[in-house]
Amino acid sequence: MGDTTLEPGGRTLHILHTADLSGQVEAMAYLATVARQSRGGRPHALLLDAGGWARGGRISDHFQGEPMIEIMNTLGYAAAGVGEHDLTWGPEILSRRAGEARFPVVCANLKLPNLRPYVILTAGEINVGITGLTCAADEYLGAALSAVQILRREADVVLVLSHLGPEKDRQLAREVKGIDCILGAHNSSPDPQPGREGGTVLAYSGEKAQALGALSLTLAVDKDQPILEEFTISQQPISQQRKEPAP
Repeated sequence: MGDTTLEPGGRTLHILHTADLSGQVEAMAYLATVARQSRGGRPHALLLDAGGWARGGRISDHFQGEPMIEIMNTLGYAAAGVGEHDLTWGPEILSRRAGEARFPVVCANLKLPNLRPYVILTAGEINVGITGLTCAADEYLGAALSAVQILRREADVVLVLSHLGPEKDRQLAREVKGIDCILGAHNSSPDPQPGREGGTVLAYSGEKAQALGALSLTLAVDKDQPILEEFTISQQPISQQRKEPAP
């Protein structure tokens, strides 16, 4: 699932992203509408999540995150990360939910059945390498370094679905070279620290489906190697006039 647009300055990869959805089942209908509108003429734009999707709403909690996976399947997510609350019901349930997903659930620093340390998606003419990191496990720098080194062999763009928080995201950007973009979580505002840390783009989308993040990465070719030439970051607000029904 992906989209590449050829432009005079290079090839542009369009990404829509969420994080900390927190089991907000009813909010997903609103998010689906905004995602459909945001895709516009880019029907194959990557839809990604940085983790924290399972726990937090009554319906999702009752069924241990299963409804959120079903909805994310329907919305066409291309990949998702792992947050600490996705482990609320234990590693076996998280593994089961990941097995039910029709998209890869990626996490380099947590080894469980049905979790993948990284994945490469073909988005038009761009090979997109994606890995994930969670605050629910240690050794995130070493795990990130190993994953990024592998992805760089084949990927034109390397993304990290990070559930570490903005401070550690910036540390990650400084200490692990080769990351083009970190899609982050663990923040209440959509864009607490937008822009770049060194050569790495940082982007956030808030929490509880309050906004949908949108990111465009334009690549140029330098000595037959793709390089990140420019980027744009934005957020699409999602209606707050929603509540889950009382149990």
